[in-house]
Amino acid sequence: MRIIIAPTGSHGDIHPFIPIGVELQQRGNEVVLVASEYFRSTIEEAGLIFTGLGTREDYEAILENPNLMRPQKGVRLIFGSIGGAIRQTYETLESLVLPGDTILVASTLSFAARILRET
Repeated sequence: MRIIIAPTGSHGDIHPFIPIGVELQQRGNEVVLVASEYFRSTIEEAGLIFTGLGTREDYEAILENPNLMRPQKGVRLIFGSIGGAIRQTYETLESLVLPGDTILVASTLSFAARILRET
């Protein structure tokens, strides 16, 4: 079984899925974790298959944006970034699906995964 894990967000969104992926892999599944290139080494060091979305620089630009921690502006920044990547994320997730042999696990902010599930 291929299990695609698609958390979207920061460390707090990504890191909880890594041990879940490791456990699923130990149970004989192929686990692919889809996240920002920023998390590549952490995911690969855990022994999981990594598929990247966006660049490390894209992710760092959001972290360094002074509006990130401002309530209204931060929400706009985050949702603007996620919204701008929906098509790329959708296409990446779709390319990983093995029909009839895939489970897709996603976090709350992974809108592309929700759209893929609906289609």
